[in-house]
Amino acid sequence: VDFSGGNLTNALLLDARLEGTNLMRCVLKGATANNLSGAIVKGADLSGAFLSGCVLADCAIESAYKDLRYCRLDKVDLSFRVLSGFALDRADLSGADLTGADLSGCSFNCATLQGATLDGSCLDDCALQGSNLGGASLKAATLKGVTMPEGTLDGADLSEADATGSDAHRASFVG
Repeated sequence: VDFSGGNLTNALLLDARLEGTNLMRCVLKGATANNLSGAIVKGADLSGAFLSGCVLADCAIESAYKDLRYCRLDKVDLSFRVLSGFALDRADLSGADLTGADLSGCSFNCATLQGATLDGSCLDDCALQGSNLGGASLKAATLKGVTMPEGTLDGADLSEADATGSDAHRASFVG
């Protein structure tokens, strides 16, 4: 099915079978989906989409339009993806698996990454102002040049992480 360039704003796509569906440059703002496996999303606008627990197997989400602000991506598996430069401000990535992901240069201002797994991930030069990474696992992650004023890392595991040159003024590191 070819939906390229189409408009699916606020569409409800729960349990829809989208394997091979062409969603290139499609507007999916505020859409709700739980399975984008095999969908073609190059240049798609997913800003504000509800992708909670969404299955992304064989879906190159990294080729989508780089604006994922306000997206709900909790419990999503984005491990080993290259998402450098994405805007994820105010996104919910609670419990997401971002193991080994390249997130360099991403903007996560006021985002929620509570309980997320970011082991071995690259977060160099990310903006995390006011973000919540409470209970997140950042083992051996690189956070060089990160700006995280007023962020929360309460209970996070930063063992073997490298935060050289980072700014975490007024951040909370309790527990």
